[in-house]
Amino acid sequence: MGKTFVSNIANLGMTSNMKGVGGGAKLKEYDPQTNAKESFLEKMDNDKDLYLNRMRGNYTDPGTADYYINQGVADSQAGQCVAPPAHTTDKEFTVRDIPDVMRGKLGWPKSAELMELWFSKPAKEMTLSEKEGDSPYDSNYTDTGLFSLAWLERFERAKKGKSALVSSEVLWSDNAKLEIIDIVMKSGKKVIDNSALDIVSLHDDWQFQLARVGYDFGVVDDLYGSLGNFAFYAAIHKAYVEEIEGEKYIFVTEIAIYMKDTFEFIGSQYLGHWNEHGMGINVLGGALNGAQMEWAMPGWNYTLGIAEAFGNSEFRDYRAGFAKGGDLLLFSDKETTRVYEKIKVS
Repeated sequence: MGKTFVSNIANLGMTSNMKGVGGGAKLKEYDPQTNAKESFLEKMDNDKDLYLNRMRGNYTDPGTADYYINQGVADSQAGQCVAPPAHTTDKEFTVRDIPDVMRGKLGWPKSAELMELWFSKPAKEMTLSEKEGDSPYDSNYTDTGLFSLAWLERFERAKKGKSALVSSEVLWSDNAKLEIIDIVMKSGKKVIDNSALDIVSLHDDWQFQLARVGYDFGVVDDLYGSLGNFAFYAAIHKAYVEEIEGEKYIFVTEIAIYMKDTFEFIGSQYLGHWNEHGMGINVLGGALNGAQMEWAMPGWNYTLGIAEAFGNSEFRDYRAGFAKGGDLLLFSDKETTRVYEKIKVS
């Protein structure tokens, strides 16, 4: 669930859909030490008793509001990734059950497919340096086929973000032009044609501008569940360098536009309350993300009954316990656009 249900779900400022969260559980802080498989299974085995015996004195009347998101939309798109059997005991709800709820109850097929891809990979934890693009990432954990620009542009906020990137004031800003000059001059090339480059190489060597896409207030959909916060990028696809009357110029004639994001569980982050019937968000849980703490208290409402709070730590525990769960670097396909921008070098 930064970048969310993907990684980097902020939830900050979003109207709460969960009322009357029950007491009895403490807030969890991020513990860098991984848990053993036995402790993870023991937690799963004890959760039911903890829920059923916790304090019940602070619930709001369930008839007064629709506290949870519970769309009950059937999936119309089958997922591509096949995940291993769910690791549950006595029908306890765990992180491994979340994709089924995404697909069957929330109508989030892309989110489910992305999470199932994470579960299908051998355990791998992305570093902060890899997340921020300062270090290369393992190509076995880089996906370039799950997200298309066509799918992203079904969502209004993604469409607005892409439009913002290709606007003249953003695409050809002074900083963007300086970046282009730096990239082209360091390449030493007079004629540039990056048509044959894969998207990772194109991004690493030729990207010069980006536009970030955040949340729309109160909108919780398949884009929110899969990518959350992400960014569109622009890279030089074709260009050439020419001297005119003693002055050197770069002529950019084609650019490539694409999406890049990560799917990982770095740090502490609340990811919503979940059970087999649906999902809900507590705004206070989102507020704690900024303090590197995870909301851990279970919740209840009339529609869903008891639901458990999940965060990044549950996914890290799963990875430590079952040696499955590989953090992912994500790219969409690219869209090329012909342009004509003349940039003076000196």
